[in-house]
Amino acid sequence: MRLDIAECDFVVMYDNVPSPLRLIQRIGRTGRISAGRIVYLVTKHTRDEVYHYIAKRRRKHVVSAIKSDVNNPPTPISLRTTQETMYTGIEVAADVRETNSEVAVYLSNLGIKLKLTKLNVSDYVVSDDICVERKTVDDFTASIVDGRLFDQALNMRRTYRKPILIVEGENIYSSRLNPESIRGALISLAVDYSIPILWSRSAKETAHLIARMAAREQREAGSRPIIRDSRKPVNDEQIKEFIVASLPGVDAVRARSLLRHFGSVLRVFTATMEELESVEGIGRKTAEKIRRILDEEYKHEHST
Repeated sequence: MRLDIAECDFVVMYDNVPSPLRLIQRIGRTGRISAGRIVYLVTKHTRDEVYHYIAKRRRKHVVSAIKSDVNNPPTPISLRTTQETMYTGIEVAADVRETNSEVAVYLSNLGIKLKLTKLNVSDYVVSDDICVERKTVDDFTASIVDGRLFDQALNMRRTYRKPILIVEGENIYSSRLNPESIRGALISLAVDYSIPILWSRSAKETAHLIARMAAREQREAGSRPIIRDSRKPVNDEQIKEFIVASLPGVDAVRARSLLRHFGSVLRVFTATMEELESVEGIGRKTAEKIRRILDEEYKHEHST
């Protein structure tokens, strides 16, 4: 909506969306010169009603955050405590859509090195194995309604060994969505998709969870954030890259380097540890992990 009519004193909203910014923009079309009126057209017990209440609740949060920023300016970098820089040297890959989020700001303040990139799976990647999807309670309920939740869960499960969902907010049952639907979604994520769910009260707490997770993986397990793609390969060359990229510590870039160096998937799989180390981007630890996975006997666990 790009209308700019200063005299407008009446707005009818018939297409509800969950975005607080869109809501604020629409409200701003009226009342510029004198008092104005707004009427919402909402169909009960539909997605329309859920979006309407989500947008209103989010608008309150936006207004509250703006007031908080005005009253509490950020602490200068020179005055930050030791705790706020304890994660120096830790890397986290973040989707570009998270650039201006509060979580990204808090992660930076903690000393995390953010690698902003386009992620097709999840919002954050902290290691070779772990990706993190962050949802506010409003986002969570909205994603149940529009069907995104389980598509995202499936992509995470297929792409990373240990996907994690963080649900952020005080009360997940505060929306108009039936509580049984919410409980069913939570159970399905945990049981059907084997995705752990962590709870966070705020963006700051979410940032601390992600930072601690990244530090644990990178300092204790020697892992680094590896960006993987859930999209299926469409030609022979992409299939080869996909197969090699499934190895531990190997992303799409390293997969192409390995294939260029050895010439085929078979040669990559039969390469010695020393030969693997000779490829740019493949260190000793990664070479050891690759050989261990390729050499270890497969142990199938029979279901009872």
